[in-house]
Amino acid sequence: MILAVIGLLESCAEHRVATRAPGVNLSGFSAEFKRGYADGCASISGPMQRDESRFNADGQYARGWRDGFSICKH
Repeated sequence: MILAVIGLLESCAEHRVATRAPGVNLSGFSAEFKRGYADGCASISGPMQRDESRFNADGQYARGWRDGFSICKH
C-alpha cells in the first residue's frame, strides 16, 4: 500500500514538472524527451536550464528541450 502511494506521488510530481503548458500530454514519450521538455519549459521563466553535453549527444533530450521551450513560450 505504501509503495503504491509513493509511486502515485512520484508520477504526479513528474507530471507537474514536465507539463507546465496546459493540455500537454507527454505519456508515451521517453524519459529523455520528458527531461528535455521540462528543462526547456523551465527556461522560459528563469535562467536557461539545458544540459549542453546531453543536448548535443541525445536527440530525444534535444527534441524535448526544443518542444518544451517552444510550447511553454506561447
